[in-house]
Amino acid sequence: MSPQAPHPRLALRPHLTRHATPFLLLCAACSLVAQTTAPGKPGEEVVQLSVFEVSATTSSSYHTAQTLSGSRTVEEVRDLPLSIQVVNSQQLADFNVTDFRNLGPLLVGAESTEQTNSDRAVNLRGFQSDTQLTNFFIRYLPSDTYNADRVEVIRGANSLIYGEADPGGLLNVVTVRARFDNRSATASYRIGSDDLNRATFDVNAGNQRFALRALGLYQSKGSWEHWTGDLRRNIFLTGGLRLFDSRVTVRGDIEYGEQRVHGPSTVPTFNFTSADQAKAIPASLLAYLTDSLYARVPANGTLKSLLGYPVPESIVPIGTKFEGPDDLSRRRYRNVFGEIQFVPTQNWQLLLTANYQQMDFLNDVARNTGTVRYAVNTGAFTVNRSWGRRTIDEGARGVRLFSSYELDLGWTHQRIITAADYNRHDVDSINDELYTIATNATVTEVFTVTPGSPDNDRLAVAVYPSGLAGTGYRPLTNNGNNLNRVDAYAGLFAASGSYLDGRLRTLLGARYDKFDNEQHDPIFAGNTRTFGAARTTSDSRVSPTLGALAHVTKHISLFTTYSESLKNTNGFRFDENNQVLPPQTGKGTEGGVKFDLWDARVNAQLSAFDIEKTNIAENKTITTNDPVTGLPVSRVVSVPGQTGRSKGYEAQVDVDPTPHWTVSGGFAYTDAKITASASDPSSVGRRFQGGKKYAFNLLTRYAFADGPFKGFNVGGALRYRSQPFFANVNGVNVYLDESTVADVFIGYRRKLGKGLTWRSQLSIGNVLDVQDRYTNGGSVRYTEPRSVQWTNTLSF
Repeated sequence: MSPQAPHPRLALRPHLTRHATPFLLLCAACSLVAQTTAPGKPGEEVVQLSVFEVSATTSSSYHTAQTLSGSRTVEEVRDLPLSIQVVNSQQLADFNVTDFRNLGPLLVGAESTEQTNSDRAVNLRGFQSDTQLTNFFIRYLPSDTYNADRVEVIRGANSLIYGEADPGGLLNVVTVRARFDNRSATASYRIGSDDLNRATFDVNAGNQRFALRALGLYQSKGSWEHWTGDLRRNIFLTGGLRLFDSRVTVRGDIEYGEQRVHGPSTVPTFNFTSADQAKAIPASLLAYLTDSLYARVPANGTLKSLLGYPVPESIVPIGTKFEGPDDLSRRRYRNVFGEIQFVPTQNWQLLLTANYQQMDFLNDVARNTGTVRYAVNTGAFTVNRSWGRRTIDEGARGVRLFSSYELDLGWTHQRIITAADYNRHDVDSINDELYTIATNATVTEVFTVTPGSPDNDRLAVAVYPSGLAGTGYRPLTNNGNNLNRVDAYAGLFAASGSYLDGRLRTLLGARYDKFDNEQHDPIFAGNTRTFGAARTTSDSRVSPTLGALAHVTKHISLFTTYSESLKNTNGFRFDENNQVLPPQTGKGTEGGVKFDLWDARVNAQLSAFDIEKTNIAENKTITTNDPVTGLPVSRVVSVPGQTGRSKGYEAQVDVDPTPHWTVSGGFAYTDAKITASASDPSSVGRRFQGGKKYAFNLLTRYAFADGPFKGFNVGGALRYRSQPFFANVNGVNVYLDESTVADVFIGYRRKLGKGLTWRSQLSIGNVLDVQDRYTNGGSVRYTEPRSVQWTNTLSF
């Protein structure tokens, strides 16, 4: 239990049954009101275009039978010795999924981490994964599902096909493609809570040989939290060309995008008017600071204020996600993707793909703006101001040649898979600040729970001497001024085999990866930055995968897999000697059973896993003297000293009781703990931050095909998460709140004329307005309160 008293909004906590009751009644009402329809085989109608391609979803079922994620070639999920979940376009549309951050409720054993500096971070099987893929290339750019056809979740330590991966797994977004022999257009507009405005369009024109498709996005959205919001503008063009009797297919994509984000920061922010500067610390602020849960801010963070705004009457309900209007990040980016599919013979197919990404990142942040410096537990403070600016030029390019060759070898059928990869990732980061110095202040302790004790709840801030009085820019020499590059080379060989007339399936292979890391340390002359000679490090590893699946009956199969994973430090994390950390490695075993029952209307996966991750980076704070001010400054470095182990089991069940009713549910038990730590031996045996032992979700959708409600569809989602571990404070493990959240939607579809269809959907998120404290790793958040969204779509 948490040592903190619950927030007043959390005092009355409904039980799981109270949350589930309206949800289950909704499902029951749908089945009673609907006119009986003869059962039929559900699922997706998949047209096999090539061994490298699955066609788009054509049914409303939440179950997807085929995947590319097992071997990078089209496979039946039921035939693979892996745990794979596919979130198809119907689910993305029903639950208004726009990026990885709101994808988590649909996944089994996975959570979006809500990191403010990344929309790619996902927690899979207890381990954080910030490396996600788009069309099998690592994506370093912001994400949005406006151009996504499906999201495939690959669980486990499997680097065989994907290269860099965390041992818990990763996600691969498959984007939409231009459709041959198709002319269509769709326009959609969504409004909702927190000033949400989202508009998209999708236009396709194609004949047998040539296809072109254009998609666009505009979104502006605020937040229930102060000063938080984002703006997105994207355009996506994709085309296809068939040559030589369709033996050669050429495809290409190009995307331009911009994203502007306001806040939030993990550092608490408070507002003060000039009149407040003579007052003592407000009681609400003091209560906030003395709450050990909220006092834990990262690495000597600072309390910041923005002059001109009053102190909020109530601070605690804001949580730690409160930022001023001056914290703005802007990302402008472009992404180019191309592929050539070539079919030399009936049994041999080749795929050549290439990808280019480039992003300009600018972050203007109120760094120590109006820094409030308190004497210990008193009301006296003074104010200094400085502004931070960070610019990053980030780029990535990659090329991959993939081959699939099928042959009968004795009494077996084999698909031989070979591939060669090359990828480069560049980051040029510049950090500087605009300073305004008014007083000759010294390093001052801001607040400590127990004065004089060296605990983790101390906050401190370094300000500048009067010798720097005035205003100007200066480089932050201790943080982030680097030029880094990674060249990655890889080759793989794998065989997907079929034996005993398909009753036994295997996936065997190994991948070789080599990373060359190059870094240039900055040299400062005044405010001018140059770079010294390059320093390089190299590392190489082999990652095997051994998997087998046996169809013990027509409808039941057993599988087991051993696999390893490898992930380079593509975040360019350095130790105290400015050396790039070694790759993180993982290995895991997994076994389970798969069911395919009732004419494929019931599909289930049950699995147990045991995963180990090594070389996990830990933060270490070191103190040096600022070369400009001469004052001591702290910087955070990394040490590869942590090891973790995750054990658990998962269940995923998809059921289609009728052709118009689909249900998907999942349960996960995850026990992920730290097994070794170089920087904090006392942490051994604890859960990772944000770790939850139990998770459950249930999704459903029902479409009325006949009767008075013809054209309507209803559905919803119910998700439960047990208490997440937050931190160990003074020897006490702090856990946050367990959470049960329900979402519902109702939609309507109507033909307005020849070739014109109107669809409308009203969605209510967190319908019972539950407010719980939670964390998936990082700072504490509150669950988003009840929200309403209304979407209207015209299709031609």
